Amino acid sequence: MGRYITWDDVVNRYRKFADIADAPEAQESFIQYAEAYIDAALAPAYTIPFSSNNATVRDLCIDTTFAKAIRFKDTDKASAIMAHVGSYTNALVAGTMVMVVDSGETLLPSGQPVYSQTMGYTPVFGKGDITDFIVDSSQLYDEGSARDY
Repeated sequence: MGRYITWDDVVNRYRKFADIADAPEAQESFIQYAEAYIDAALAPAYTIPFSSNNATVRDLCIDTTFAKAIRFKDTDKASAIMAHVGSYTNALVAGTMVMVVDSGETLLPSGQPVYSQTMGYTPVFGKGDITDFIVDSSQLYDEGSARDY
């Protein structure tokens, strides 16, 4: 079984894959390499490996597995699938598309700013004596003002 997909995942989308490889052979000869290919393509913008609930990565791995399996038997179909995979991964790396996980939440590429409700305040904890760790006074004021309304 792969990190992201299984033989069943590929066969459910591409029935002909069952004629090409059984489950152990598929894992050993195709799936692990397709997953490595997708990891390598997305690594410039994302932290790898991905979680197994990443629907976008699973989708790309299924297509890549099948394309790798048929690349010498049906070169036109394999090329078309890999062109789609390439445009998809390029868009993800460029940030013009986002990843989607099973819950429907999206993932942004690494290095994108993350919103925090306290990002504008001085951190409470730092180096030094624990007695010096105090909450930023402007944060306390803002929280107090928010409660007054």
